[in-house]
This record gives sequence, C-alpha cells and structure tokens, in this order.
Amino acid sequence: MANSGTAHPEIQRLLQALRERGLISGPHEATQLASLLNISPQLVTNWKRRGLSKEAKLDIQDRFGISATWLSTGDRVHHVAASSTAPLQANEPGAAAPYAAQSHRSRREKHLQALVAQLDDTALAILIDKAGDLLKEYARPKAKAS
Repeated sequence: MANSGTAHPEIQRLLQALRERGLISGPHEATQLASLLNISPQLVTNWKRRGLSKEAKLDIQDRFGISATWLSTGDRVHHVAASSTAPLQANEPGAAAPYAAQSHRSRREKHLQALVAQLDDTALAILIDKAGDLLKEYARPKAKAS
C-alpha cells in the first residue's frame, strides 16, 4: 500500500499516523496494517475503497491514540491520549487469532462502553431496564430450542 494515493482519505491518514509512530513501513503496509490490527487483509482492502467503520475508528483511537475525528475529517490534531495498555501484536501470547469473532465482540463492547459513558443517570437507568427486557426476550427462544 505504498501507493496510498488511490486509497480512501481515512486510510491515508491512518497509514500516515502509523508511519509516524514507526508501526508500519515499506511496501507491504496493507499486510502490516492487517497484522497490527489483527484483521483480515480483505478488510483492509475494503477500507481502502470505502473508508473505516465508526467501530474501527473508535478501536484505533483506543488502541493507538489516533483521534477518530481526525481519521474521519483530517481536522485538528490527530493524537489523543493513548490507552493505558499497549495493544497486543498478532504474534504475542494472549493476542486474539486473526479473524476471530472475539475481536469483533470486543470492539462492539468498547463501542457500547463509549456510548454509555455519554449517558446521564436517567438515560443509563432506562438503558439498563431495556437491556434487561432484551435479555429476557433473547433467553426465551433459546430456552425453547433446548
């Protein structure tokens, strides 16, 4: 992906920030990006055409301190406070296997946490009640199938 001129602007900004941090370099940036984020190379190809999902931008912001807003718009400073824990590399013990469903669930949970943090007490109480109702609804069909 060294020729990132044809890539979506969000990917171009992401690659720029990762190069500045020394996390990727050289002619195989797409492969390095997939490995770094523990995702499939096909997803990187999709991002090159369509841009990053909101979930991906929030995950990247959390893991690498690269502003999700900056990835979207290019406006303002692109560094934010990085996560307190360093991201696991694909080859480190404890890292999720590439393409694992757990990483998708983990990103969804982080996204939900970010949304919940924006709620006031009343909205949080309503969300908890609705989540309880949803859990009951989900548990019924599952119990009947057993």
